[in-house]
Amino acid sequence: TALCLRLVFAPLTRIEAEIVRRRPDDLSPIAMTPPREVRALVGAIDGFMQRLSERITLMQRFIADATHQLRTPLAAIDAEVELLTDQTRDPKALDKLRGRIADLARLTSQLLDHAMIQHRAQAPRFAATDINALAKSVLSQSVPLSLDREVSVSFVPSEGDTVIAADAISLREALANLIHNALAHGARTRLMVRVERAAAHVAIVVWDDGPGIAAEAQQHLVSPFQKGDGSHGSGLGLAIAAEVAQAHGGSLRFAGGAGDFSVRFEIPASPFARHI
Repeated sequence: TALCLRLVFAPLTRIEAEIVRRRPDDLSPIAMTPPREVRALVGAIDGFMQRLSERITLMQRFIADATHQLRTPLAAIDAEVELLTDQTRDPKALDKLRGRIADLARLTSQLLDHAMIQHRAQAPRFAATDINALAKSVLSQSVPLSLDREVSVSFVPSEGDTVIAADAISLREALANLIHNALAHGARTRLMVRVERAAAHVAIVVWDDGPGIAAEAQQHLVSPFQKGDGSHGSGLGLAIAAEVAQAHGGSLRFAGGAGDFSVRFEIPASPFARHI
């Protein structure tokens, strides 16, 4: 009986030995060819290790990107402070320092938002969400009380039912970033957020009368840390919105040009849409 048990459990013992011998960073598939009886178990272990490896790689890339991106504004703040310590009383220097600090605060917030969005995309938490109410709320909270110019802000809700299955937290972050981008780099005098409902999807359109984004740069700018010419942002706003749209099985699209530019955030209206 003991011999039979040893023969039965021998494959599991070999698998155990291989895993025990591994380094902590070795998440490659199990090398041995398993017997038919434990093939499903080994396949499940290999699948788990692959998912874990992908998750670790994602977090390592985020940490590396965050470290690199934080160095630039910190160095700039250090330089501005150095000027102030040299008995500088130039109001412009103080304005530059305030701007650098604001940039750093915005970057830190977006880095954390980006990490949160990537985490939620792996296990989205969908619930009934009223897109009309969400868009109106985000718009009211995203426009600062004071701007360096007069901008007319408007909201146009959809007349149809806009309650769909979605991750409200991710949607709020995506729309807030689109509105901030429009105010910081787009809208000269007008900004409009419009909700549209079709049979198969719901779209949130952020329109402004600014210079727009050149067609050849649009796809480039939805990647993390990519900036347009002359932009002083972090390069994360559009990337966050694009990732949220993708996690909902939707898309982020651009339309128009200078004076009539819009970013269209579109997601399926069906609760059974495929999510990434």
